Amino acid sequence: DHDMFAFMVNEQIRIDDGTEGGLARGFFVTNSEVGAAAFKITKFLYKFVCGNHIVWDAKDVKEIRIVHRGSADRRYAGQLVAELWK
Repeated sequence: DHDMFAFMVNEQIRIDDGTEGGLARGFFVTNSEVGAAAFKITKFLYKFVCGNHIVWDAKDVKEIRIVHRGSADRRYAGQLVAELWK
């Protein structure tokens, strides 16, 4: 009851990968308010997302995971921004 999950996709701007329709960008963010789970961002390219949030043909999936310990927010802030802009 203290966890969160966000799922964001961008169907409007697609990347030409040589296939019909190309690929779109998306990401998941998960976190726990009470530190029961790590903060995670999973980014990916995909072909299609259906109505029940299944991601089809995901490619270039990358996950960034930060464990809630000490000053993790300060230690990983720069790394997180750098990874997201890749």
